[in-house]
Amino acid sequence: MRVRAFITQKEAESEADCQDRFSINPATRSVAVSDGMSQSLFPKYWAEILADRYTAERDWFPTRENVKALAPFWMEKVQKRLAEWRALGRDPWRSENMLATGASAGATLAGLRLGTEGKWTCDVLGDSCLVELEGDHIKEIYSSMDHFDNYPDYFDSNPDKTGKGEVRTVSGEWHLPEEPKKTLLLVTDALGAFLASIKGKTEERLRIRELLGVESADEFKILVQYWRKDGMHNDDTTMVVVTDEHHDEAFKRQEEWVW
Repeated sequence: MRVRAFITQKEAESEADCQDRFSINPATRSVAVSDGMSQSLFPKYWAEILADRYTAERDWFPTRENVKALAPFWMEKVQKRLAEWRALGRDPWRSENMLATGASAGATLAGLRLGTEGKWTCDVLGDSCLVELEGDHIKEIYSSMDHFDNYPDYFDSNPDKTGKGEVRTVSGEWHLPEEPKKTLLLVTDALGAFLASIKGKTEERLRIRELLGVESADEFKILVQYWRKDGMHNDDTTMVVVTDEHHDEAFKRQEEWVW
């Protein structure tokens, strides 16, 4: 098994402004991506907490109750950041006022767990999604929503808020020897929406070949810039690529996994 991960920020913004996060844990055979909603409060902290928690244990699932239990960790990160601002002489009154009135962070989540017998399971909420490829063809795109829009399903960092939408769980198996090579992508919304827009069109195979050819962070940034000129939304963009490099036998020999 081979896993590659890439992330880049919006055009004209710095890396520190990126609200996407991803997490990879070989010990639990789990990967996750999360997109912090930019209109919320300190969203990248919440995205990081969700992604890391998903990959930490195989028996943890993103139910509303389990996610509520993560709220104190978000608040701890926020309070630490506000203290750092005060130490630097920066008055965080605006953020403090927002917290006092119940402001919180929102984030989407797509988490993938790989089995030992050639099976996989994915939990998705919002427009961070799983893209299933067969060769250079998009077989399916899984999210918890019927379409991409500006108000996705999400988890809320305030335990008194319900967030939006319901987690969708999907599962599948890797290909048989006679089937096309399968690849699984976890992507945030800008890339997911772009792939949905080319699915079934004449350009699909060329675009997928371009995507699967990416091997470095610089190559990913260049490809994202190129695709933005062709209509991909200018947003933080994350992709985790999971490929079965050693076919079905790789699931039986963990020492052959490449992370």
